[in-house]
Amino acid sequence: MELNRWIEEVKQKSTVLVEMGKLRIRKVNLEKRISKLHCRIGERIDYLNKIGKSFEDDEIVKGLLTEIRNIEKEIEEIDTKMEALKKEREREEKEEKEGGCSGD
Repeated sequence: MELNRWIEEVKQKSTVLVEMGKLRIRKVNLEKRISKLHCRIGERIDYLNKIGKSFEDDEIVKGLLTEIRNIEKEIEEIDTKMEALKKEREREEKEEKEGGCSGD
């Protein structure tokens, strides 16, 4: 029985670590996407400036900014999930240190 319980604990811990890794990768990819959108906004503003137009009412700039805001919300959700997983892992580690054995 002890071996089966140990195997289940290892599976559970590895699942949390894998999920954290996936979330980190997703977050990094979203941050890269925001950087690319910032570049596109800069290029668009430069283009508009060269042709003497304002960027304030430009639909393309507005669309890019909206896309950035949506990505930022997604990053916040990822941060929330990562924090929850971290707290879960810390709670489990604390239980282990406190001797979470049921005395079987």
